[in-house]
Amino acid sequence: VEVTPGRLQYLSMVWDAYLADYHAIMPVDVWTMHLYILPEVTPDGQPNSVADVALGTDSALGKRESGGDAALCPLDDVYCFAEHDSLTIFDQQVRAMRAWMRAHNQRDKPLLLSEFSILYPETFPGTEIPFLDEFGNTFDPARVIAFLEDTFDYLETATDAELGYPADNNRLVQQSLWYAMETSGAGEGSNLRQAGVRTLVGEAYADWVSAQSPTTNLLAYAPTRQKRFLPAGVSTMDATIAIEVRNNGNVQVSEPFTITFYADEALTTPIDSAVIAAPGAGFRGATGCATRAVTAAVDWTDLGLGLHRFWAEIETPFVDEAADNVASGHVWVDPREVHLPLIATLP
Repeated sequence: VEVTPGRLQYLSMVWDAYLADYHAIMPVDVWTMHLYILPEVTPDGQPNSVADVALGTDSALGKRESGGDAALCPLDDVYCFAEHDSLTIFDQQVRAMRAWMRAHNQRDKPLLLSEFSILYPETFPGTEIPFLDEFGNTFDPARVIAFLEDTFDYLETATDAELGYPADNNRLVQQSLWYAMETSGAGEGSNLRQAGVRTLVGEAYADWVSAQSPTTNLLAYAPTRQKRFLPAGVSTMDATIAIEVRNNGNVQVSEPFTITFYADEALTTPIDSAVIAAPGAGFRGATGCATRAVTAAVDWTDLGLGLHRFWAEIETPFVDEAADNVASGHVWVDPREVHLPLIATLP
């Protein structure tokens, strides 16, 4: 529900348990998170009924309620009601998740923010009594709209060269989902429509989205880098070389595109080409935000001993940045192969 020290402790426990049970790193395609700024424990440190404490974790790590005292809001271990829409804490939670991913060699994975918005109501349910934060302010539509616009702007532009996803120009978050289209109870004030009619928040959502320019930018990524063993008595060999193609724009490609592999950096000596078919039934790659990839591969024949570098170029109108539509990899052909014994530790 949020990214806090206690919940990251829980995630680390899951990660470590998988490694201990299976003696392998947990296979993960994408990471997802929710982001709500909610206190986890009461002012005296007991699990509360707002966010609560993850099973098996240290409740001392929990973010505390303010008890209505606005003077406590600046404290790091307190999440006030007034901070529910804090863009500063929003950014802290995103970066905390990305930092955890980097520490576990997961930086090269998409991060999806699968739910966020304002959960607190403008008035107590079923009454006209205003729900006030520590400073006496309500969560009225204007406040919700400001949070929507600020977070949307943030998610569109927030990057970090040390934490972000390299395939998406180091953006911190690849996709996000506002909660909710239409619900009752928690989050009702963030509804995009009510009884089938678009709300003020829904109007702001539509205005922001319609103002975005549709873009498609295919990125050459993860080229083959491999070593091959040339058996005795054989003078040449073949190898399959490949790159991944990801789309870090916001619109899926709509036509076929070609990737040509070259044996020189000047891109004048072609090896072969691969054509990626147009989207259709079952097509799930290059769909935007660099979250899915398609693989282009060709066979490179008659490779002799030594290092063989190749370059792959995406030939398509769906390229906004010429610098990222070429990737370089290599095949190393060696006459010797070393065989080492396999050592296993039995339980």
